[in-house]
Amino acid sequence: MSLNKVLVAVIFSSLMILPGCMESEDKVSTLSIEVTDAITDDYSNVYVNFTSVEVHGTDSKWVTIVDDESSVDLLTLGREGITELLGDSVLEAGKYTQIRMHVDSAYAIDKQGEIVDVKTPKKIKINRPFTLEEGEDMTIIIDIDLERSLKEKDSGLELQPVIGYVDDGKEKTVDPTVESE
Repeated sequence: MSLNKVLVAVIFSSLMILPGCMESEDKVSTLSIEVTDAITDDYSNVYVNFTSVEVHGTDSKWVTIVDDESSVDLLTLGREGITELLGDSVLEAGKYTQIRMHVDSAYAIDKQGEIVDVKTPKKIKINRPFTLEEGEDMTIIIDIDLERSLKEKDSGLELQPVIGYVDDGKEKTVDPTVESE
């Protein structure tokens, strides 16, 4: 076989494979998870240490979106009307049913500047379906409503998460169902 025929065969094979590669790239999407807060006047700052965030697909599997610890001052976000990116990931397009946020710890700073430990659940699961379309970049904003979430107990301050809203840019769900573990 001549060198020209080999080159033509290689080029032709490459052109046949290329559309398949591009097709598979189109079937993925980028999902970003951000948090914010509706403010409370009882504390100056409330820091929550998130360790990971996952989403649950309709195939009954959890997919990790964020696997880096980040400490977020939710009250500063609320006062300034901004969000903080916890992380993002490339996912397969499709339907997802839940978001699960893992929490390591939390603390608050009261109006006198004293640090107050906050007892937290280890997982916050938000039952809120969403669909990622092929090639779509989606940002989901989760509002952790500290005014309703922080509870003074005899044993100290507790975070009993109340999600004010979840907004994926297509639909804003107010007070979605939340489970804590």
